[in-house]
Amino acid sequence: VEDVIQELFHACFETEDYKPEPARMRRLMGTVQALLVVDDFEGSAQDLTALADAAPGCDLLVAAVARCPAEEARTLRLGGLAEGASLDLLARELRRTPEGAERAAACELIGTVRGHPLTLVQSAAAVRAAENAGEDHDGSGLAADETARAVGAAARLNDDAVRLLRTLSALSPLSVSSTLLEVLTAEAGPSGPALEPLEELNLIERDAPGLRSRGDFATLVLRHVGGAPDAGEFAPALTHWLSTGATRQQAAAEATVIAKVLTDAARREDHTAVRDLARAAAPLLARSLQ
Repeated sequence: VEDVIQELFHACFETEDYKPEPARMRRLMGTVQALLVVDDFEGSAQDLTALADAAPGCDLLVAAVARCPAEEARTLRLGGLAEGASLDLLARELRRTPEGAERAAACELIGTVRGHPLTLVQSAAAVRAAENAGEDHDGSGLAADETARAVGAAARLNDDAVRLLRTLSALSPLSVSSTLLEVLTAEAGPSGPALEPLEELNLIERDAPGLRSRGDFATLVLRHVGGAPDAGEFAPALTHWLSTGATRQQAAAEATVIAKVLTDAARREDHTAVRDLARAAAPLLARSLQ
């Protein structure tokens, strides 16, 4: 939460290398009136209270997997879409309204996944990709089970797309910047041949300033093309980057990735990799104000 507050402060004020004490931070942020949106919040109720207190002039919207109660907060549970909204979403993604057998298949799919939006989007993408490839279908593409859809999606991925998806899935659910993708893959940033099939199938999403894999279906697709590597395998490449050219601002921006790679390398008991990565990262992060 301290890092989120510091990032918010830098977004609202023109300053560099300055971290106000909490009382001064609160006075400065009290002059800011904005909507603060925090996705993937994993803190406690106390963290949520601290965040709200640090930005007293802001309205706060928080999305989290688990309910995080706070006295002043109003909680809204998000479920799946209703059938009508689900059909509208499928029609938008298919670029036509499902009719006949395809509509029946769509309704069956909606009921099976309980209106889960991402599953509907990825199912429509699989059908559209098959049509773009000139394949005939009878509407059953929407109703196919998840494993069958995953096999079909995997068959449409070229080697470049597979390499990119493997890297993103290893670090899921984190977003990976283009800078870090170059570091971890020893290749230039993602190009059209890698991005196009993954975006067509909705297996990845752009999440500033980088990319991330989209949900469990992307992981399932990857099982049919060799699976994802362990994030700990990236420790040597990350260590080299931190030791030879990364700035403290870049290290701070990639702190969550560094932590995940450290954790996975430790789980593999690759102690030398953990030691070297920690030694490379610590001085930069210590000077980052985060």
